[in-house]
Amino acid sequence: MPLKQIKSKAGLTLVELMITIGIIGILGAVAFSMAASTVPRYNLRAEARELVINFKKAKLEAMKHRRNVVIQFTPAAGVQTGLYQVFVDNNGNGAYEAATDRHLIFQPMRQGVLLSNVTFTANRTWYTPQGMVTLAKTGNCEIQMSDGSNRYRLVLSTTGAVRVEASKDGGTTWTVQ
Repeated sequence: MPLKQIKSKAGLTLVELMITIGIIGILGAVAFSMAASTVPRYNLRAEARELVINFKKAKLEAMKHRRNVVIQFTPAAGVQTGLYQVFVDNNGNGAYEAATDRHLIFQPMRQGVLLSNVTFTANRTWYTPQGMVTLAKTGNCEIQMSDGSNRYRLVLSTTGAVRVEASKDGGTTWTVQ
């Protein structure tokens, strides 16, 4: 066999290999940027779901223990993303006291998610032993991405039900989820 014929069957040239690696690198960069922008929205949705679950848990615990169960919110401030806690209010004063009350949940917000716009009086609400919420304790709270673009609002009714609303325009328009 002539030498030229053997060279043409030898495989990829260095230029072909570099072009292939470049294309793979570009595709990887695009995929990474798409995944990185998805994580904050995922954290926001997960936090909204978890908050709804914890409202329901508070309602069930109130009926189970025949005591008020309080949900106390601490909105975001400065570098803090905010948090909420749920406790059985054994002494009936609406404030957590370690000596008498039983702590159920202490939940800081996930990274990139802020707790804001809490309309409950004194940033807290509670379920009665019947699983209801008095009219004075209805209200809502919002959780949002740190850039403020996407938001969820959780609205608590007197029956103890939680309605979730979403906004993708910074809170101008809301749709029920």
